Amino acid sequence: MEWFNVEDDLFWKRLLILGIFLNIVVLFTSDLGLDTHVRLASDQSTGDLPWGSTRPIDSMASDPANPGSLSPDYFSAHSASTISIITLSTALLLIGATWKMLGVRYAAIVSIYPTLIFATGRAYQEPIIALFAFIASLSLCITHRDKDNSNLDPKVKLPIAIFGGLLLMQIPLLKGMISGEQAIFLGIPLGLIAHFRSRIANIQGPHYDLIRNPLAVAGITGSAIAILLLGIGITGNGGTLSIVSEQPGRYAFALLISIIDVIAIYGIFGMVMWPFLPSLIKNLKITRDYSIATTAAFISIFSVAISIYVAALWTFEASIWNAPWPNVMWTMGNNGRYISMLIGPIFLLMHQMNRLYPEMKTFDKPGNKAKSLTIALLLILPISFVTAVHGQTMWTDEAGEYLADNMQEGEDFLFIHESTLGMHWLYTFHTEVNPDDSKDITGHWRAPESGWLEELNSQEQISNRGNLSQVKWIVFSPDIVWEEPEGEWTKAAEGEADFLNGGGGWEIWQFNSDD
Repeated sequence: MEWFNVEDDLFWKRLLILGIFLNIVVLFTSDLGLDTHVRLASDQSTGDLPWGSTRPIDSMASDPANPGSLSPDYFSAHSASTISIITLSTALLLIGATWKMLGVRYAAIVSIYPTLIFATGRAYQEPIIALFAFIASLSLCITHRDKDNSNLDPKVKLPIAIFGGLLLMQIPLLKGMISGEQAIFLGIPLGLIAHFRSRIANIQGPHYDLIRNPLAVAGITGSAIAILLLGIGITGNGGTLSIVSEQPGRYAFALLISIIDVIAIYGIFGMVMWPFLPSLIKNLKITRDYSIATTAAFISIFSVAISIYVAALWTFEASIWNAPWPNVMWTMGNNGRYISMLIGPIFLLMHQMNRLYPEMKTFDKPGNKAKSLTIALLLILPISFVTAVHGQTMWTDEAGEYLADNMQEGEDFLFIHESTLGMHWLYTFHTEVNPDDSKDITGHWRAPESGWLEELNSQEQISNRGNLSQVKWIVFSPDIVWEEPEGEWTKAAEGEADFLNGGGGWEIWQFNSDD
Protein backbone atom coordinates (compact mmCIF):
# COMPACT_ATOMS: atom_id res chain seq x y z
CA MET A 1 0.00 0.00 0.00
CA GLU A 2 2.17 2.79 -1.32
CA TRP A 3 -0.40 5.41 -0.36
CA PHE A 4 -0.41 4.11 3.25
CA ASN A 5 3.25 4.77 3.98
CA VAL A 6 3.74 5.72 7.65
CA GLU A 7 7.30 6.83 6.92
CA ASP A 8 6.10 9.53 4.52
CA ASP A 9 5.26 13.00 5.90
CA LEU A 10 2.75 13.50 3.09
CA PHE A 11 0.74 10.54 4.40
CA TRP A 12 0.52 12.14 7.84
CA LYS A 13 -0.58 15.47 6.39
CA ARG A 14 -3.35 13.73 4.50
CA LEU A 15 -4.31 11.84 7.65
CA LEU A 16 -4.46 15.14 9.55
CA ILE A 17 -6.76 16.64 6.92
CA LEU A 18 -8.95 13.53 7.09
CA GLY A 19 -9.10 13.76 10.89
CA ILE A 20 -10.12 17.42 10.82
CA PHE A 21 -12.76 16.57 8.22
CA LEU A 22 -14.18 13.79 10.45
CA ASN A 23 -14.34 16.18 13.42
CA ILE A 24 -16.40 18.58 11.30
CA VAL A 25 -18.62 15.89 9.78
CA VAL A 26 -19.59 14.51 13.20
CA LEU A 27 -21.19 17.84 14.06
CA PHE A 28 -23.81 17.17 11.38
CA THR A 29 -24.30 13.44 12.00
CA SER A 30 -24.36 13.23 15.78
CA ASP A 31 -26.89 14.40 18.32
CA LEU A 32 -25.77 16.01 21.55
CA GLY A 33 -24.74 13.61 24.31
CA LEU A 34 -26.87 12.84 27.36
CA ASP A 35 -24.63 14.84 29.71
CA THR A 36 -24.76 17.80 27.34
CA HIS A 37 -28.57 17.79 27.32
CA VAL A 38 -28.54 17.76 31.13
CA ARG A 39 -26.14 20.70 31.29
CA LEU A 40 -28.13 22.68 28.74
CA ALA A 41 -31.21 22.26 30.94
CA SER A 42 -29.49 23.55 34.09
CA ASP A 43 -30.12 27.07 35.37
CA GLN A 44 -27.49 29.54 34.15
CA SER A 45 -26.93 31.14 37.56
CA THR A 46 -27.64 28.37 40.08
CA GLY A 47 -27.03 25.16 38.16
CA ASP A 48 -30.39 23.75 39.32
CA LEU A 49 -32.15 21.20 37.12
CA PRO A 50 -35.81 22.11 36.43
CA TRP A 51 -37.22 18.57 36.28
CA GLY A 52 -35.27 17.13 39.18
CA SER A 53 -31.84 15.78 40.02
CA THR A 54 -30.28 13.09 37.84
CA ARG A 55 -29.64 11.27 41.11
CA PRO A 56 -33.16 11.22 42.60
CA ILE A 57 -33.84 10.04 46.16
CA ASP A 58 -36.38 7.54 44.82
CA SER A 59 -34.42 5.36 42.40
CA MET A 60 -37.52 4.77 40.25
CA ALA A 61 -38.98 8.28 39.99
CA SER A 62 -38.13 11.93 39.35
CA ASP A 63 -38.89 14.75 41.75
CA PRO A 64 -38.79 18.36 40.48
CA ALA A 65 -38.79 19.51 44.12
CA ASN A 66 -35.27 18.05 44.39
CA PRO A 67 -33.50 19.98 41.60
CA GLY A 68 -30.00 18.78 42.37
CA SER A 69 -27.33 21.16 41.18
CA LEU A 70 -24.60 21.35 38.58
CA SER A 71 -21.76 23.79 38.53
CA PRO A 72 -22.91 26.63 36.19
CA ASP A 73 -20.69 26.69 33.12
CA TYR A 74 -20.64 27.74 29.47
CA PHE A 75 -23.10 24.95 28.63
CA SER A 76 -26.00 26.51 30.52
CA ALA A 77 -25.24 29.97 29.10
CA HIS A 78 -25.47 29.11 25.39
CA SER A 79 -27.67 27.38 22.85
CA ALA A 80 -27.10 23.84 21.61
CA SER A 81 -25.66 25.03 18.28
CA THR A 82 -23.27 27.44 20.01
CA ILE A 83 -22.03 24.69 22.32
CA SER A 84 -21.31 22.46 19.33
CA ILE A 85 -19.29 25.21 17.65
CA ILE A 86 -17.35 25.89 20.88
CA THR A 87 -16.54 22.19 21.23
CA LEU A 88 -15.38 21.86 17.61
CA SER A 89 -13.26 25.01 17.92
CA THR A 90 -11.63 23.62 21.04
CA ALA A 91 -10.92 20.30 19.33
CA LEU A 92 -9.29 22.15 16.42
CA LEU A 93 -7.24 24.25 18.86
CA LEU A 94 -6.03 21.05 20.53
CA ILE A 95 -5.02 19.61 17.15
CA GLY A 96 -3.32 22.87 16.21
CA ALA A 97 -1.45 23.13 19.51
CA THR A 98 -0.25 19.54 19.12
CA TRP A 99 0.97 20.27 15.58
CA LYS A 100 2.78 23.42 16.71
CA MET A 101 4.46 21.87 19.75
CA LEU A 102 4.98 18.22 18.74
CA GLY A 103 4.65 18.00 14.96
CA VAL A 104 2.21 16.93 12.26
CA ARG A 105 2.32 13.22 13.06
CA TYR A 106 1.19 13.63 16.65
CA ALA A 107 -1.46 16.10 15.50
CA ALA A 108 -2.75 13.59 12.95
CA ILE A 109 -3.21 10.93 15.66
CA VAL A 110 -5.08 13.44 17.84
CA SER A 111 -7.33 14.34 14.89
CA ILE A 112 -8.38 10.72 14.22
CA TYR A 113 -8.63 9.75 17.90
CA PRO A 114 -12.14 8.22 18.02
CA THR A 115 -12.72 9.50 21.55
CA LEU A 116 -12.10 13.09 20.46
CA ILE A 117 -14.44 12.70 17.47
CA PHE A 118 -17.04 11.08 19.76
CA ALA A 119 -16.80 13.94 22.27
CA THR A 120 -16.85 16.64 19.57
CA GLY A 121 -20.06 15.26 18.05
CA ARG A 122 -21.79 15.04 21.41
CA ALA A 123 -20.46 18.44 22.58
CA TYR A 124 -18.84 16.88 25.63
CA GLN A 125 -16.20 18.67 27.70
CA GLU A 126 -13.34 16.33 26.82
CA PRO A 127 -11.78 18.49 24.05
CA ILE A 128 -11.51 21.59 26.23
CA ILE A 129 -10.27 19.55 29.20
CA ALA A 130 -7.67 17.88 26.96
CA LEU A 131 -6.54 21.31 25.72
CA PHE A 132 -6.21 22.64 29.27
CA ALA A 133 -4.31 19.52 30.37
CA PHE A 134 -1.91 19.76 27.42
CA ILE A 135 -1.11 23.43 27.99
CA ALA A 136 -0.82 22.89 31.76
CA SER A 137 1.60 19.99 31.24
CA LEU A 138 3.65 22.11 28.84
CA SER A 139 3.80 24.88 31.45
CA LEU A 140 4.93 22.49 34.18
CA CYS A 141 7.40 20.89 31.77
CA ILE A 142 9.02 24.28 31.11
CA THR A 143 9.03 25.16 34.82
CA HIS A 144 10.61 21.85 35.78
CA ARG A 145 13.46 21.78 33.32
CA ASP A 146 16.84 21.12 34.85
CA LYS A 147 18.84 24.30 35.32
CA ASP A 148 21.47 23.14 32.83
CA ASN A 149 18.85 22.54 30.13
CA SER A 150 16.83 25.73 30.53
CA ASN A 151 17.46 29.08 28.93
CA LEU A 152 14.55 30.78 30.67
CA ASP A 153 15.02 33.40 33.34
CA PRO A 154 13.68 32.15 36.72
CA LYS A 155 11.51 35.30 36.86
CA VAL A 156 9.76 34.13 33.66
CA LYS A 157 9.29 30.63 35.05
CA LEU A 158 7.22 31.90 37.98
CA PRO A 159 4.28 33.33 35.97
CA ILE A 160 4.40 30.28 33.68
CA ALA A 161 4.11 28.00 36.71
CA ILE A 162 1.20 30.02 38.15
CA PHE A 163 -0.52 29.99 34.75
CA GLY A 164 -0.12 26.21 34.61
CA GLY A 165 -1.56 25.82 38.11
CA LEU A 166 -4.57 28.00 37.32
CA LEU A 167 -5.19 26.17 34.05
CA LEU A 168 -4.97 22.81 35.78
CA MET A 169 -7.65 23.86 38.26
CA GLN A 170 -10.01 24.63 35.37
CA ILE A 171 -10.44 20.87 34.92
CA PRO A 172 -12.16 20.17 38.28
CA LEU A 173 -14.01 23.48 37.80
CA LEU A 174 -15.46 22.24 34.50
CA LYS A 175 -16.47 18.96 36.14
CA GLY A 176 -18.31 20.86 38.88
CA MET A 177 -15.99 19.65 41.66
CA ILE A 178 -14.91 23.14 42.77
CA SER A 179 -16.08 26.73 42.36
CA GLY A 180 -14.39 29.51 40.39
CA GLU A 181 -13.07 31.08 43.60
CA GLN A 182 -11.66 27.74 44.73
CA ALA A 183 -9.98 27.29 41.33
CA ILE A 184 -8.07 30.53 41.86
CA PHE A 185 -7.45 29.82 45.55
CA LEU A 186 -5.93 26.42 44.72
CA GLY A 187 -4.36 27.23 41.34
CA ILE A 188 -2.03 30.03 42.47
CA PRO A 189 -0.50 28.07 45.40
CA LEU A 190 -0.14 25.04 43.13
CA GLY A 191 1.84 27.13 40.65
CA LEU A 192 4.00 28.59 43.44
CA ILE A 193 4.70 25.13 44.85
CA ALA A 194 5.65 23.86 41.40
CA HIS A 195 7.98 26.81 40.85
CA PHE A 196 9.84 26.62 44.16
CA ARG A 197 9.90 22.84 44.09
CA SER A 198 11.71 23.00 40.74
CA ARG A 199 14.29 25.39 42.19
CA ILE A 200 14.87 23.22 45.25
CA ALA A 201 15.17 20.16 43.02
CA ASN A 202 18.28 21.63 41.35
CA ILE A 203 20.10 21.60 44.68
CA GLN A 204 22.38 18.59 44.96
CA GLY A 205 21.36 16.08 47.63
CA PRO A 206 20.20 12.51 48.26
CA HIS A 207 16.91 13.27 46.52
CA TYR A 208 18.59 14.53 43.33
CA ASP A 209 18.62 11.24 41.41
CA LEU A 210 15.29 9.93 42.69
CA ILE A 211 13.17 12.88 41.57
CA ARG A 212 14.69 12.62 38.08
CA ASN A 213 13.68 8.98 37.70
CA PRO A 214 10.40 9.07 35.68
CA LEU A 215 9.20 5.58 36.60
CA ALA A 216 9.99 6.04 40.28
CA VAL A 217 8.28 9.43 40.44
CA ALA A 218 5.27 8.12 38.50
CA GLY A 219 5.02 5.13 40.84
CA ILE A 220 5.26 7.25 43.99
CA THR A 221 2.78 9.92 42.87
CA GLY A 222 0.35 7.37 41.40
CA SER A 223 0.43 5.30 44.58
CA ALA A 224 -0.03 8.40 46.72
CA ILE A 225 -3.14 9.54 44.82
CA ALA A 226 -4.53 5.97 44.92
CA ILE A 227 -4.08 5.76 48.69
CA LEU A 228 -5.62 9.21 49.11
CA LEU A 229 -8.71 8.56 46.97
CA LEU A 230 -9.33 5.03 48.19
CA GLY A 231 -8.78 6.21 51.76
CA ILE A 232 -11.44 8.88 51.28
CA GLY A 233 -13.79 6.25 49.88
CA ILE A 234 -13.12 3.67 52.61
CA THR A 235 -13.91 6.24 55.30
CA GLY A 236 -17.27 6.87 53.62
CA ASN A 237 -16.44 10.37 52.43
CA GLY A 238 -16.06 11.99 49.02
CA GLY A 239 -19.57 11.69 47.56
CA THR A 240 -19.35 9.15 44.74
CA LEU A 241 -16.21 7.62 46.28
CA SER A 242 -18.17 6.67 49.40
CA ILE A 243 -19.41 3.61 47.49
CA VAL A 244 -15.97 2.03 48.11
CA SER A 245 -16.92 1.44 51.76
CA GLU A 246 -20.53 0.51 51.01
CA GLN A 247 -19.90 -2.07 48.27
CA PRO A 248 -16.19 -3.04 48.38
CA GLY A 249 -16.65 -6.30 46.43
CA ARG A 250 -18.45 -4.70 43.51
CA TYR A 251 -16.06 -1.77 43.55
CA ALA A 252 -12.98 -4.02 43.39
CA PHE A 253 -14.41 -5.78 40.31
CA ALA A 254 -15.37 -2.45 38.73
CA LEU A 255 -11.86 -1.10 39.34
CA LEU A 256 -10.34 -4.01 37.42
CA ILE A 257 -12.68 -3.43 34.46
CA SER A 258 -12.11 0.33 34.71
CA ILE A 259 -8.35 -0.08 34.35
CA ILE A 260 -8.87 -2.20 31.23
CA ASP A 261 -11.41 0.26 29.82
CA VAL A 262 -9.57 3.49 30.67
CA ILE A 263 -5.92 2.53 30.30
CA ALA A 264 -5.90 -0.32 27.78
CA ILE A 265 -8.82 0.47 25.44
CA TYR A 266 -9.29 4.26 25.48
CA GLY A 267 -5.63 4.91 26.26
CA ILE A 268 -3.07 2.52 24.79
CA PHE A 269 -5.25 1.22 21.94
CA GLY A 270 -7.22 4.37 21.14
CA MET A 271 -4.15 6.61 21.14
CA VAL A 272 -2.22 4.15 18.90
CA MET A 273 0.40 3.81 21.64
CA TRP A 274 0.90 0.05 21.74
CA PRO A 275 3.54 -0.28 19.01
CA PHE A 276 5.88 2.03 20.94
CA LEU A 277 5.07 1.19 24.55
CA PRO A 278 7.85 -1.40 25.12
CA SER A 279 10.63 0.88 23.86
CA LEU A 280 9.17 3.85 25.76
CA ILE A 281 9.21 1.97 29.07
CA LYS A 282 12.67 0.56 28.35
CA ASN A 283 14.11 4.03 27.89
CA LEU A 284 12.20 5.50 30.83
CA LYS A 285 13.98 3.01 33.09
CA ILE A 286 17.37 4.55 32.33
CA THR A 287 16.24 8.18 32.09
CA ARG A 288 17.17 10.76 34.72
CA ASP A 289 15.52 14.01 33.72
CA TYR A 290 13.46 16.27 35.98
CA SER A 291 11.16 17.62 33.26
CA ILE A 292 10.38 14.15 31.92
CA ALA A 293 9.81 12.86 35.45
CA THR A 294 7.33 15.71 36.00
CA THR A 295 5.41 14.82 32.84
CA ALA A 296 5.37 11.15 33.87
CA ALA A 297 4.02 12.12 37.30
CA PHE A 298 1.31 14.25 35.67
CA ILE A 299 0.20 11.28 33.55
CA SER A 300 0.38 8.85 36.45
CA ILE A 301 -1.66 11.00 38.85
CA PHE A 302 -4.52 11.56 36.43
CA SER A 303 -4.51 8.00 35.02
CA VAL A 304 -4.87 6.56 38.51
CA ALA A 305 -7.44 9.15 39.58
CA ILE A 306 -9.58 8.62 36.48
CA SER A 307 -9.52 4.81 36.80
CA ILE A 308 -10.52 4.98 40.47
CA TYR A 309 -13.25 7.55 39.81
CA VAL A 310 -14.77 5.72 36.83
CA ALA A 311 -15.01 2.50 38.87
CA ALA A 312 -16.67 4.44 41.71
CA LEU A 313 -19.07 6.10 39.25
CA TRP A 314 -20.16 2.75 37.80
CA THR A 315 -20.68 1.20 41.23
CA PHE A 316 -22.43 4.26 42.66
CA GLU A 317 -24.79 4.75 39.73
CA ALA A 318 -25.64 1.03 39.67
CA SER A 319 -26.52 1.29 43.34
CA ILE A 320 -28.79 4.34 43.15
CA TRP A 321 -30.53 3.04 40.01
CA ASN A 322 -30.80 -0.58 41.21
CA ALA A 323 -29.31 -1.38 37.81
CA PRO A 324 -28.40 -4.97 36.83
CA TRP A 325 -24.80 -5.75 37.75
CA PRO A 326 -22.41 -5.82 35.97
CA ASN A 327 -24.42 -4.71 32.89
CA VAL A 328 -24.16 -1.07 33.97
CA MET A 329 -20.44 -1.11 33.19
CA TRP A 330 -21.26 -1.91 29.56
CA THR A 331 -23.91 0.83 29.46
CA MET A 332 -21.51 3.40 30.92
CA GLY A 333 -18.35 2.06 29.29
CA ASN A 334 -17.77 5.31 27.41
CA ASN A 335 -16.76 6.91 30.72
CA GLY A 336 -13.34 5.59 29.76
CA ARG A 337 -13.20 8.62 27.45
CA TYR A 338 -12.07 10.71 30.43
CA ILE A 339 -8.50 9.49 29.78
CA SER A 340 -8.57 11.57 26.58
CA MET A 341 -7.43 14.55 28.69
CA LEU A 342 -3.99 12.92 28.78
CA ILE A 343 -3.43 12.50 25.04
CA GLY A 344 -1.41 15.74 24.94
CA PRO A 345 0.77 14.98 28.00
CA ILE A 346 1.34 11.38 26.81
CA PHE A 347 2.46 12.55 23.38
CA LEU A 348 4.57 15.26 25.05
CA LEU A 349 6.31 12.52 27.04
CA MET A 350 7.02 10.57 23.85
CA HIS A 351 8.34 13.72 22.18
CA GLN A 352 10.59 14.51 25.17
CA MET A 353 11.97 10.98 25.19
CA ASN A 354 12.58 11.04 21.44
CA ARG A 355 14.66 14.20 21.79
CA LEU A 356 16.70 12.51 24.53
CA TYR A 357 16.98 9.21 22.64
CA PRO A 358 16.91 9.93 18.88
CA GLU A 359 17.06 6.21 18.11
CA MET A 360 13.84 5.51 20.03
CA LYS A 361 10.89 4.37 17.89
CA THR A 362 8.01 6.89 17.80
CA PHE A 363 5.49 8.27 15.31
CA ASP A 364 8.27 10.49 13.94
CA LYS A 365 10.67 7.57 13.47
CA PRO A 366 8.76 4.26 13.48
CA GLY A 367 11.66 2.28 11.99
CA ASN A 368 11.04 -1.45 12.48
CA LYS A 369 7.71 -0.57 14.14
CA ALA A 370 6.32 0.78 10.85
CA LYS A 371 4.34 -2.40 10.19
CA SER A 372 2.87 -2.41 13.70
CA LEU A 373 1.98 1.27 13.36
CA THR A 374 0.27 0.58 10.03
CA ILE A 375 -1.79 -2.20 11.64
CA ALA A 376 -2.65 0.07 14.58
CA LEU A 377 -3.89 2.80 12.25
CA LEU A 378 -5.87 0.32 10.13
CA LEU A 379 -7.56 -0.90 13.32
CA ILE A 380 -8.43 2.57 14.59
CA LEU A 381 -9.50 4.31 11.37
CA PRO A 382 -12.71 2.27 10.83
CA ILE A 383 -13.77 3.21 14.38
CA SER A 384 -13.04 6.86 13.62
CA PHE A 385 -15.10 6.67 10.41
CA VAL A 386 -18.08 4.99 12.09
CA THR A 387 -17.96 7.45 14.99
CA ALA A 388 -18.01 10.41 12.61
CA VAL A 389 -20.27 9.20 9.80
CA HIS A 390 -22.88 7.39 11.87
CA GLY A 391 -22.70 9.61 14.95
CA GLN A 392 -25.33 9.28 17.63
CA THR A 393 -28.98 9.59 16.79
CA MET A 394 -31.64 9.79 19.49
CA TRP A 395 -35.22 8.70 19.03
CA THR A 396 -36.15 11.34 21.63
CA ASP A 397 -35.48 14.04 19.00
CA GLU A 398 -38.48 12.95 16.95
CA ALA A 399 -40.63 12.25 19.99
CA GLY A 400 -39.64 15.59 21.54
CA GLU A 401 -40.51 17.50 18.39
CA TYR A 402 -43.96 15.90 18.36
CA LEU A 403 -44.55 16.92 21.98
CA ALA A 404 -43.29 20.45 21.32
CA ASP A 405 -45.75 20.83 18.45
CA ASN A 406 -48.76 19.38 20.26
CA MET A 407 -48.51 20.04 24.01
CA GLN A 408 -50.49 22.90 25.50
CA GLU A 409 -49.34 25.36 28.17
CA GLY A 410 -49.63 23.81 31.63
CA GLU A 411 -49.62 20.20 30.43
CA ASP A 412 -47.04 17.72 31.75
CA PHE A 413 -45.76 14.49 30.27
CA LEU A 414 -44.62 11.22 31.82
CA PHE A 415 -41.59 9.40 30.45
CA ILE A 416 -41.32 5.64 31.06
CA HIS A 417 -37.77 4.37 30.84
CA GLU A 418 -35.64 1.87 32.73
CA SER A 419 -33.79 3.25 35.77
CA THR A 420 -30.34 3.25 34.18
CA LEU A 421 -29.83 6.76 32.73
CA GLY A 422 -33.59 7.37 32.88
CA MET A 423 -33.21 10.92 34.17
CA HIS A 424 -30.53 11.70 31.60
CA TRP A 425 -32.83 10.59 28.81
CA LEU A 426 -35.65 12.68 30.29
CA TYR A 427 -33.55 15.83 29.79
CA THR A 428 -33.16 15.14 26.08
CA PHE A 429 -36.85 16.13 25.87
CA HIS A 430 -36.15 19.41 27.67
CA THR A 431 -34.00 20.57 24.75
CA GLU A 432 -36.98 20.16 22.40
CA VAL A 433 -40.04 20.83 24.59
CA ASN A 434 -38.95 23.63 26.92
CA PRO A 435 -35.39 24.75 26.12
CA ASP A 436 -35.63 28.18 27.77
CA ASP A 437 -38.06 27.18 30.56
CA SER A 438 -40.58 29.70 29.21
CA LYS A 439 -43.42 27.17 29.10
CA ASP A 440 -45.24 25.79 32.12
CA ILE A 441 -44.36 22.22 31.19
CA THR A 442 -42.77 19.60 33.42
CA GLY A 443 -41.38 16.28 32.35
CA HIS A 444 -41.65 13.40 34.81
CA TRP A 445 -39.80 10.09 34.75
CA ARG A 446 -40.80 6.70 36.13
CA ALA A 447 -39.21 3.28 35.87
CA PRO A 448 -41.51 0.60 34.35
CA GLU A 449 -41.67 -1.27 37.67
CA SER A 450 -42.38 1.85 39.77
CA GLY A 451 -46.16 1.40 39.92
CA TRP A 452 -46.59 4.51 37.81
CA LEU A 453 -50.01 3.56 36.38
CA GLU A 454 -51.60 3.20 39.82
CA GLU A 455 -49.94 6.43 40.88
CA LEU A 456 -51.23 8.20 37.77
CA ASN A 457 -54.80 6.90 38.14
CA SER A 458 -55.07 7.53 41.87
CA GLN A 459 -53.43 10.99 41.71
CA GLU A 460 -51.83 10.07 45.02
CA GLN A 461 -48.88 12.26 46.02
CA ILE A 462 -45.99 9.97 46.95
CA SER A 463 -43.00 11.17 48.94
CA ASN A 464 -39.91 12.05 46.85
CA ARG A 465 -41.92 11.85 43.62
CA GLY A 466 -43.26 14.62 41.43
CA ASN A 467 -46.99 15.30 41.21
CA LEU A 468 -48.51 13.58 38.14
CA SER A 469 -51.89 15.35 38.30
CA GLN A 470 -51.14 17.49 35.21
CA VAL A 471 -49.84 14.65 33.07
CA LYS A 472 -51.64 14.61 29.71
CA TRP A 473 -49.03 12.70 27.70
CA ILE A 474 -47.10 9.46 28.24
CA VAL A 475 -43.91 8.62 26.34
CA PHE A 476 -42.79 4.98 26.29
CA SER A 477 -39.15 4.31 25.52
CA PRO A 478 -38.43 1.49 23.01
CA ASP A 479 -39.86 -1.91 23.83
CA ILE A 480 -41.71 -0.82 26.98
CA VAL A 481 -45.04 -2.70 26.96
CA TRP A 482 -48.20 -1.71 28.85
CA GLU A 483 -51.81 -2.81 28.95
CA GLU A 484 -53.63 -0.32 26.79
CA PRO A 485 -56.55 1.21 28.77
CA GLU A 486 -59.92 1.61 27.15
CA GLY A 487 -61.16 5.10 26.43
CA GLU A 488 -58.84 7.20 28.57
CA TRP A 489 -55.71 7.21 26.40
CA THR A 490 -55.09 7.26 22.66
CA LYS A 491 -51.88 6.46 20.82
CA ALA A 492 -50.76 9.76 19.29
CA ALA A 493 -47.39 8.88 17.71
CA GLU A 494 -44.90 6.07 17.32
CA GLY A 495 -41.55 5.42 15.71
CA GLU A 496 -38.45 3.25 15.59
CA ALA A 497 -35.13 3.92 17.30
CA ASP A 498 -32.02 3.49 15.15
CA PHE A 499 -30.68 -0.09 15.22
CA LEU A 500 -27.10 0.95 16.06
CA ASN A 501 -28.40 3.03 18.94
CA GLY A 502 -30.54 0.37 20.59
CA GLY A 503 -33.42 -0.21 18.18
CA GLY A 504 -37.01 -0.93 19.17
CA GLY A 505 -40.27 0.97 18.88
CA TRP A 506 -41.30 3.99 20.96
CA GLU A 507 -44.80 5.36 21.50
CA ILE A 508 -46.55 8.54 22.67
CA TRP A 509 -50.04 8.36 24.20
CA GLN A 510 -52.37 11.30 24.79
CA PHE A 511 -55.04 11.62 27.48
CA ASN A 512 -58.58 11.90 26.13
CA SER A 513 -59.84 15.11 27.73
CA ASP A 514 -63.57 15.64 28.33
CA ASP A 515 -63.20 19.26 27.13
